[in-house]
Amino acid sequence: MSKDSMKIYFPLLLLTIFVILFQSCALETNLPNSSPPFSIRLEDTIVKILDSTTVILNMADPGDSSLVINWSTSSGTIKGQGAHARYIAPDTKGWVVIKAEINDNTHKTYKDSIKIMIYKQLVFLKADDLVFDKKTIIPTRWKTFIDYIAHKNINASLGIIGNSLEKGDAAYFEYLKNLAAHDSFELWNHGYTHLLNGIDVNGDKFHEFWKTPYADQKEHLLKTHDLAKEKLGITLHTFGAPGNAMDDNTLKVIEECDDIKVLFFGSDNFSKLNLKCFSSIEYPTHNPDFQKFQLNYDAEKPYQVFQGHPNSWDEQRFTEFTKIIDFLIQNEVTFINPYEYYQLIN
Repeated sequence: MSKDSMKIYFPLLLLTIFVILFQSCALETNLPNSSPPFSIRLEDTIVKILDSTTVILNMADPGDSSLVINWSTSSGTIKGQGAHARYIAPDTKGWVVIKAEINDNTHKTYKDSIKIMIYKQLVFLKADDLVFDKKTIIPTRWKTFIDYIAHKNINASLGIIGNSLEKGDAAYFEYLKNLAAHDSFELWNHGYTHLLNGIDVNGDKFHEFWKTPYADQKEHLLKTHDLAKEKLGITLHTFGAPGNAMDDNTLKVIEECDDIKVLFFGSDNFSKLNLKCFSSIEYPTHNPDFQKFQLNYDAEKPYQVFQGHPNSWDEQRFTEFTKIIDFLIQNEVTFINPYEYYQLIN
């Protein structure tokens, strides 16, 4: 073989060897048994401080005595060496990572982990009556409220009145899209007209979702629902009636709407997630009052829903609201939104 041929041959040989070795390695790392043969499942995905829950390893053969299972956690304690363990939460809120390591009889080690929320008390801020404003996109008091929530890095759910999505402009839609994309906020269905204290032909009082026909209620709920999809590109998952006034027709309409997963202040007969009201921040409605809030606040409830009407709050009322929030933060509550909570427990 000539020297010139050798110069060409050896680089080609080296390249061929490299390709063969690379393919062999690729085949080896993609073997079926390279992925964990189990997964961690929690009895509860959120746990109150100092409470406990069962942690389970889903395995093809949980009775395999040749497997060695070790549990660990970033906070709290976990007891057990088998496929079932007991996790005990710490005395502080936050996210905790639970890990499992399994060793089989071939000396292979697999690892998996899962996050769990630890809370002292969950707080849902239910802000009602978000609408469009031609001059300022949304009312100035609403803007003050939203900026405050974002600054405090807490959560609030915002009840949007559906017909504002017909009256609004491109700037309004863009503003709402940005809110929906923000981790702090959830937009929810607060009816289409927000009609309260209507009088029918017989002189009887009615509200948008109380003492009105089933067909009318369904039309109003779905109008807001469809407008949110059309104008904002989002699906609303939570509903709260204007004035919290509902009847059996309302519950039937919501049961039939697959997208709605959570209801504010509904009936105990409701099959979906129903968030109840135990105490308030407004005394009376539209008027935050820190002193009265403190007198009625129950820190032992697993959760609290606090309803507010930001567009009714002047400077003094807003100051009362900020005192309430500072108090709740000092008490180490976890601010959470309705659909976020639904996803955690499902």
